[in-house]
Amino acid sequence: MTHHAVTLIRGSRLDELSPEQLGQIADYLQARPVKKDNLLEPRQDQFEAVCEINHLLRQSSRAQEYGFCGTGKTLVQLWLMESRAPRTTLVLVPSLWLLSQIRNDWLEQRRTPFMYRCICSDEKIKREDGEITLDDCNFPVFTRPRI
Repeated sequence: MTHHAVTLIRGSRLDELSPEQLGQIADYLQARPVKKDNLLEPRQDQFEAVCEINHLLRQSSRAQEYGFCGTGKTLVQLWLMESRAPRTTLVLVPSLWLLSQIRNDWLEQRRTPFMYRCICSDEKIKREDGEITLDDCNFPVFTRPRI
């Protein structure tokens, strides 16, 4: 069974959609397969990181990646997850902003469909340039467990 991710798009954010995203929406509405011709390929250092982490995970149940800002850690983790094809992947992040960034990058660059659920412990996050609330997220976020 294939599961497709659903992105909540509020009317106030329609102008943020790229022409490519609008084309994907049109393809979906007309039941045409959505083409992804903008998928990135790992650089040599990223490919080596995925291979090394996979090697470590054959010896241990956990691994941790450290890297400088801008080195492509988000995509390395996506490619790692896709190479291992797990039933469940847990991604923990410290802020709604980072959650939004990782989610968007993963959905844009994924080669295989996956389901996701965003769960947060706080309904708003304060940043230097303002406050991010659940309403600022363009995807469903849950703060209370269902009973």
